[in-house]
Amino acid sequence: MVSYSVSSRTSKQQEYEVDYDKNITDLYEAITNSDWEVAIKALENRPREARTWVVRHYEDSDDIMWRFLPLHSACARQPPANVLSTLLTAYSEAARCVDDQGMYPLHYACGNQASREVIRLLLVANPQAAKIADPRGMLPIHYLACWGPSSVSIIDMVLVANRDVKTATDSDGNTALDLAKEGEYAEKEAVIDALERWFEEKPNERELSTPRGFSNPPQLTSADSCSSGSASYSKETDKWTVSRLRSEVSKLRTEQREREQTWEAKMDESVEKLKTQCYNLERKANKEHDELRMANDRLEILEAANNEKEAELKTREEVIAEKDHTIKELSRNIKHLEREYSDKILELHTERDDIRLALREVSENCETFKSRYDHMNDRIGSLSASLSSMMEQQSTLVKTIQEREMREAENGAIRRNKLKGLLDMEERMVANIKQDSGEVTTAFANQAKEMDAIAAVIAAIRK
Repeated sequence: MVSYSVSSRTSKQQEYEVDYDKNITDLYEAITNSDWEVAIKALENRPREARTWVVRHYEDSDDIMWRFLPLHSACARQPPANVLSTLLTAYSEAARCVDDQGMYPLHYACGNQASREVIRLLLVANPQAAKIADPRGMLPIHYLACWGPSSVSIIDMVLVANRDVKTATDSDGNTALDLAKEGEYAEKEAVIDALERWFEEKPNERELSTPRGFSNPPQLTSADSCSSGSASYSKETDKWTVSRLRSEVSKLRTEQREREQTWEAKMDESVEKLKTQCYNLERKANKEHDELRMANDRLEILEAANNEKEAELKTREEVIAEKDHTIKELSRNIKHLEREYSDKILELHTERDDIRLALREVSENCETFKSRYDHMNDRIGSLSASLSSMMEQQSTLVKTIQEREMREAENGAIRRNKLKGLLDMEERMVANIKQDSGEVTTAFANQAKEMDAIAAVIAAIRK
């Protein structure tokens, strides 16, 4: 349940105050979540939440971080027009209230691209806000020019409400036109054009009748002569705008009266419901009184039963004492098991340390084997090079043998032709062939030995 404290500020309607971190209202929570349907339901159920200030303090301090009405917060979140209308119906003074930063709801609406209808409702509720600056000297028109409006027509609507603000400057000396030129938003050029039109117009002041709903009406003017076509156009435009604003204000007041009648009907209905609830509560109280009398009778019966239960309880207490003795025995056994468990843990820790040492030794062995493996790879590379050299030698020998066989064939032919004359030469050649064959046999034997050695090394590496 939300508890309220009465605000010290004076107002035509009493104001309330809650702490954001302790007892935030349902209305304000719905607004911060942009849940507009829930916000409207909260207003229908508890309309006074519309005039309840929500305050947030710095942590561990009484200093105020911020202080808003629901209308301020809603205007900063692009609310639907029906939500804003309901808020103003419940508490129209909110449009004329400044927050702890000195800002009106209109400032927040213009700085957060609220819809045209929302701006119109705020201007109707408080037209003076259009020419009141925030602590930085910024008027609502400055916010529109700096951040951009939701519709360019809002520029004309705000300036119609108070055309004097078109040349007003903020604390840095910037006019609305200056801020628009520095802005970055889609409608920038259209906003600049609209502001420049208002800067170019120089009409003389002329009193017009005050529209209903406006205090200190905007001073609309016309030219002294009809020599300028643009001045005449401005005059007709101002008349049309004022007429349109009058009709809109009249329509808004009619809607407001209808809403007030609806609220009164709802209040009457609520009173009837409360009367019915009071009657039902009275009947319920009488019924509960009869039930209490019957409960006293039952209590006497229960007291008698309680005496029997006490005797039974004594018997159970004896059983519990025996169980306590058993529990003590179990506790001693548990302590013994805990000691055994501790000893086992110590043994496991010792085994863990031994395993770690073994792992360290294994790691060192792995490093040793790795270095050996690298050394063996080097030896294999050397042997591979030797093997390649031997294969080249073998290839050379095979070629030599083939050449000698060819020469032998040629010599054989010659020997057959000159057998008789070359017998001595043939014997010398046979002797040479035997000598060469012996050298080849010796070379093959040496190669076989080297290949056996290489095979033995490879086998050892694989092992």
